[in-house]
Amino acid sequence: MNDKINASIDQQSSFADFLYMMGDVAAGKIPFDEAVKELNTRDRERAKRLIEVTKQAYETLKKSITERKRELDINAKYDMSHSLRINEDGKTSYIGLKPKNKEPWYKRITHNAGRSIKRFGELLTGEKTFRQVSNEEINDITENLSNNSNIFRGVRATVEGINNAGKTIKQLRGLSPETTRKITNPYDNLKDEQFPAALHAAYYNIVRMEHFGKTMPDAEKDKAISEINLLMESAQKRYPDTKAANAGTYFTDPKLQNIEAQLFAYMKENSIQTPDDNIIKEDIQRYEVWRHGKNFSRPLGNGTYEEEPFHNRELFISRQPDTDKPIYTAKDHLFNPLQKGKNVMTNEKLATEKANVERLKMR
Repeated sequence: MNDKINASIDQQSSFADFLYMMGDVAAGKIPFDEAVKELNTRDRERAKRLIEVTKQAYETLKKSITERKRELDINAKYDMSHSLRINEDGKTSYIGLKPKNKEPWYKRITHNAGRSIKRFGELLTGEKTFRQVSNEEINDITENLSNNSNIFRGVRATVEGINNAGKTIKQLRGLSPETTRKITNPYDNLKDEQFPAALHAAYYNIVRMEHFGKTMPDAEKDKAISEINLLMESAQKRYPDTKAANAGTYFTDPKLQNIEAQLFAYMKENSIQTPDDNIIKEDIQRYEVWRHGKNFSRPLGNGTYEEEPFHNRELFISRQPDTDKPIYTAKDHLFNPLQKGKNVMTNEKLATEKANVERLKMR
């Protein structure tokens, strides 16, 4: 116990010495090189550890600020609501970015004023508390400045980057225990034999949303797209070299085009890696043709059998009339890809059930 206390005191005093020295450097009393030499003279090993900690802390801080600034710049320039974020080898990239249609300044002012008046009305009627309204106003002002000012984005990235890096720096200094909060993607837990069911259920949803058109509100589509993005993040880990397919001409909804192209590519790669599953193979052959608006045909006796694109109404629903009156919701009219995957019996479970049946004695 005493050794741990002494180690903690040593680490904290080392950092205090460094900060004191850096104060002298900043004030111009001593050069940086002399400060390092002084620390080294006092305690060579302690200084070595301290410099290494400082270097790591600086790199952590710099990386945190740089990444946050890049994210804010992308948010300011593009519509991120339907994009897919991919992390590979420590680098972040995006699929499906759409340029933002920025309104003229006078329209933005009118829009913001109208939103503020509506919130004030919600405060008066008791729908929202003063704290809720205040927080929403502050958040909107922050986002508005961030979208329209590169200088503000730089300041914001620095402040948020320091906050994000603070915990790591404390861990490097030994002032707080290293704790990692692991956020798991539920689709990562699906077995290989379950994952195709989730992929196909998500694809059914894309076709359904295309058929629903305006009868499904954008907010409901966004819920489904968010779930599909989560599924594709897991697919990207399983099939990291998969590139998006060409856009399917059957899909006209801008919200769905990029999502469908990437999801179909993952489904096709999955079928290649499971060559013994003839059902999946046949489905992919159909989709490959259907997604471009063409009939799927195959020999049947002396003639040819043809299937129109996505004609199965039970799975895909028929195209709905073009009306602005919303009817369909994600919860009630789309499949749950995660649950569809979980419903597939794993090989382990199948083996267990088979063994149980074999143990039964018929009389």
